[in-house]
Amino acid sequence: MLIIGTLVVYRQTQYISYKHLGFNRQEVLYVWMEGTLLKNLESFKMIFPDHWPSVLLLLLRKPLCT
Repeated sequence: MLIIGTLVVYRQTQYISYKHLGFNRQEVLYVWMEGTLLKNLESFKMIFPDHWPSVLLLLLRKPLCT
């Protein structure tokens, strides 16, 4: 049973590793925000395009737990 479970998890990991997710992973920027910047997410979202016009999409979310 352990061998079958291991094979299933391995196959699922391989599938998600090679599955096209609809975006280029090399063009995604993840920034950890805390403190004042985290408190002012909406302000950051409004001024971001002015400083980096080449960015096509900006998604912001607060952390699940703080």
